[in-house]
Amino acid sequence: MARRKNNHIFVVRSGRVKARLMRRANYEDIMRIKKLLYFVKLDMEENNLPMWDKDYPTKEMIIDDIKNNGVFLYYEYDILKGMFARRRRMPGYMREVAFKPANKPVYISKICVHPKYRNVGHATRIFDFILRYAEVNQFDAIRCSIDKRDTISIEMFEEANFKRKKKIVDCYGKKHVVYEYNMNYEE
Repeated sequence: MARRKNNHIFVVRSGRVKARLMRRANYEDIMRIKKLLYFVKLDMEENNLPMWDKDYPTKEMIIDDIKNNGVFLYYEYDILKGMFARRRRMPGYMREVAFKPANKPVYISKICVHPKYRNVGHATRIFDFILRYAEVNQFDAIRCSIDKRDTISIEMFEEANFKRKKKIVDCYGKKHVVYEYNMNYEE
């Protein structure tokens, strides 16, 4: 269960680590976010998965997401380990997808974990938080697009019963797979 207090959203803690939290980003976090994204992009390049290039995400995109209260940072013991962004409006390149009707959908993007902290459950914790966040805020659908080369994320979304909707090309010419999870019913 998530609990709000000011700008922080505290996540139920389990195990011996007691200093995990997700919180909304603010303008003072921009440099930390840029540093995280730098290492994520560097790792993508090293692994020949250039899903994000030098133009994505831009500082202006990050600022816009922060302005709309849409960036969430995942910390463990004051170390930024990952993040995600959410939007309430559908990105233009997803308009061609035939989604199920939803009164209050949320769109997730920029899900990432610092390469140094991967394979120890941080992505799963962020993903679990996204599901709890949608439930607590009464979103009736979670939608996202994933680069078709990101097989790890695709596997995670499919294991969580997200439904593959369509393959598309985004505004940058990158091929994506669009997923949807409906909070109100099972297919």
